[in-house]
Amino acid sequence: KVLKASATDIPAFYLNITGDGSADFVPDNDLFPVSEGFSRLSRFATDVIIKRVEQLPEVAMADISGTVDEEILILPDQDRLRQVGMTMDEFETLIKGVNISLGSLTIRDGEYRYNVKFDSRASSAEDISSIWLKREGRMLQVKDIAKVVTHPAKRTGLVRSDGKDAVCLAVIKQSEARMSALKKSMEELMDQFKADYPSLDFKITRDQTELLEYSISNLLQNIVMALLLACVVIFLFMRDFRSPALVALTMPVALVFSMLCFHAVGLSLNIISLSGLLLGVGMMTDNTIVLVDNITGRWQRDGDLRQAVLKGTSEVMGPMLSSVLTTCAVFIPLVFLGGIAGAMFHDQAISVTIVLLTSYVVTITVIPVFYYWWYKGKDRFAPSRFLERINFERPLQRWDDKWMEWCLRHRGFSWSLLAVSLIGATACFLLMPKERLPEMTQTDTILRIEWNEHLAIESNTDRIRSIETLLSGKVSQMTALVGAQQFALSHSGDQGVSEASVYLDCGNQRTLDKVKGELEAYLASSWPSATYSFSPSGNIFDMVFAGNEATLTAKLRPVRAEGMEVAPVRKIVSGIRDA
Repeated sequence: KVLKASATDIPAFYLNITGDGSADFVPDNDLFPVSEGFSRLSRFATDVIIKRVEQLPEVAMADISGTVDEEILILPDQDRLRQVGMTMDEFETLIKGVNISLGSLTIRDGEYRYNVKFDSRASSAEDISSIWLKREGRMLQVKDIAKVVTHPAKRTGLVRSDGKDAVCLAVIKQSEARMSALKKSMEELMDQFKADYPSLDFKITRDQTELLEYSISNLLQNIVMALLLACVVIFLFMRDFRSPALVALTMPVALVFSMLCFHAVGLSLNIISLSGLLLGVGMMTDNTIVLVDNITGRWQRDGDLRQAVLKGTSEVMGPMLSSVLTTCAVFIPLVFLGGIAGAMFHDQAISVTIVLLTSYVVTITVIPVFYYWWYKGKDRFAPSRFLERINFERPLQRWDDKWMEWCLRHRGFSWSLLAVSLIGATACFLLMPKERLPEMTQTDTILRIEWNEHLAIESNTDRIRSIETLLSGKVSQMTALVGAQQFALSHSGDQGVSEASVYLDCGNQRTLDKVKGELEAYLASSWPSATYSFSPSGNIFDMVFAGNEATLTAKLRPVRAEGMEVAPVRKIVSGIRDA
């Protein structure tokens, strides 16, 4: 099977499939470790569900775990064996004797040659039960002296979803597919599944698109709030209602032109470009405020509105352009970065540059026209009485004048303050903790447990069931990967039979912290020898900016049959650590 996926891909979704009554079954013998219903669910997920998911054009592969393999057992009938005078050893020898491969032969007929291949494989219980055995001149079939049954194989690992045995699919998207398109296709497919298979429960967990959707919607909300807050601040510092309205008009017009430029340069709306757009929203109003204030001041001095608009605009065009280019000069070098840093900051640098340049063009072309059109019926600028009362410019200007005058009289203090500031800034830079990303709010986590005991899968499952009982009603979703998993890719790590990982989704940070505390106390009191850890559930940001990797990782394996001694290895590792 050829898989179009990378071993480092993070699944976009995990799809848990459970059936009715799978939580109530308790195995009573080794022959049937799972219920017949779960066996059918396992076959159905492997034969139908996984193929329907992989038919989506946005899906590269669907990795599966939690299924039950089937085995064919031959159970000799002791009474029938005694009747025919056959011992168990003789029966085993006869069974091994018929397990042969006939190969092929070539038949030549004149000028013609025929290749004949014999297929002697027995692929079902019915085929095996129909095999003929010969003993002492008597022909017997296997079904005459034994029972041939197909049963679920003993498991070394399983998946549980909200207290039920489950089959888990890790859905990995195509590298060129969009998350939004995959989300839409999966939602439509889930609706079809629920309609076609009402007896099954389909649950999508660890949805990577939720992070992207939340981030994008949050950025869009922040952009709208930034526009509103900028308008409020402008109204507080300008003395009439029309001037702030002109400034507020610049922002949506500049944003419209920015979107056109985004499309022209092939820039998509994503988390990085929207963050750059958010940065540009706050800076795009600066030039407009400067221009409107300069035109208003010249109009008050000269009294001619037309000349005030023309000269006021020409006076500040150069300084405003230099201000925009200076800001863009900080971001433009990010465009030429390579690797992960280039991928992360390229869109942000382009978006900030486009927003600032378009806002500058809109400011010097649109605002003067609207200013003249809006005020052409007035002889002079008349401030609003209401805004005059709540204007903050004059109090701030008075405090600024007093502070500047005091600093000029005490130059020694001013220089000392500058020196202390430089020293303090250097000390803060050296002493402040540094990390790749700020700590983010987590609503889910993965509990990884190593019991440090030789446990059978049944004992491991019983312990996980007790944890499920403890957290019942406290988490919104819980998926447990118990023992070794069947994923083709390493989604669960190299997990053994005596290990388990439990995904917990709590909905908010406070509940998650409370659940962690309860689990730590419960594990410490119930199984003191167990080691456990909590880790993020894993997303693209954790993958790119993960900072908890070990400086050196040594993977050891035995090269001789007698295995590896622990003491010499521990001595070597201690020496490396000391060095």
